[in-house]
Amino acid sequence: MANPWFRLWGDMVNDPKWRTISRKSGQRIGDVIAVALHMMTCASNADQRGSIKGWCDEDVATALDIDTDQVAAIRNEMQGRILDGEFLTGWEKRQPKRERDEPVSTERVRQFRANKNHETPCNANDNQETPREEKNREEKNRTKSKSKECAQPAVVLPDWIPQSSWSGYLDMRKEKNKAPTARAIELLIGTLEKMKNGGQNIAAVLDRSTVNGWTDVYAIKPDSNLRPASTAPPSGSSQLGVHGQATANAAKKWLEESNAS
Repeated sequence: MANPWFRLWGDMVNDPKWRTISRKSGQRIGDVIAVALHMMTCASNADQRGSIKGWCDEDVATALDIDTDQVAAIRNEMQGRILDGEFLTGWEKRQPKRERDEPVSTERVRQFRANKNHETPCNANDNQETPREEKNREEKNRTKSKSKECAQPAVVLPDWIPQSSWSGYLDMRKEKNKAPTARAIELLIGTLEKMKNGGQNIAAVLDRSTVNGWTDVYAIKPDSNLRPASTAPPSGSSQLGVHGQATANAAKKWLEESNAS
């Protein structure tokens, strides 16, 4: 089937009415055909196909870089020739045949749809899973999920590690996707034991790491704001300090020299 636009263009070139419209409106034949093509596009996009309702001379003039009066003159001369009020004449006759109008094409489409509806699971889609593949995939997902749940190794804690603080610390690391391995737990318990021997409160150490989201544990330093009370100065030392003592010594020497003189 020939392209409908080629057929339309051939009709426009050979149809004398375009030159009549050009002569009557006083506009160039190229501008007449350009306005006609805009008009056909408008009719094709309209809710009621074939209608140019909503047409705007000014918008078309802007698109074609001509004056609005020129578009209006062309449109007026199109009445009775290619326009009947707001409708293009012969619109239906110029539309290309649709699939529903072609029996051969319709039968071909019907056969294609029938074959598609009767496809078996084996040839319908190469990516479609068989029941066995689906079952294996679900089992694999369950195993993977169970492995994640069991990522926290089971260990026997020393009695000096509080269970609640330990569990809270491991839960925090699990939430951060940094659950410790068995070897990591072994090293961690060793570190905590050293802290315990150094006088650290193990529950406080674990709880501080949990609260701060630390994956490691750190010894708690004594509060630097709690300073021990100052002791009395050594016997014989002055309460005046270094500078005060130097001043007192100078004054004493001056008095002694004055009395001697």
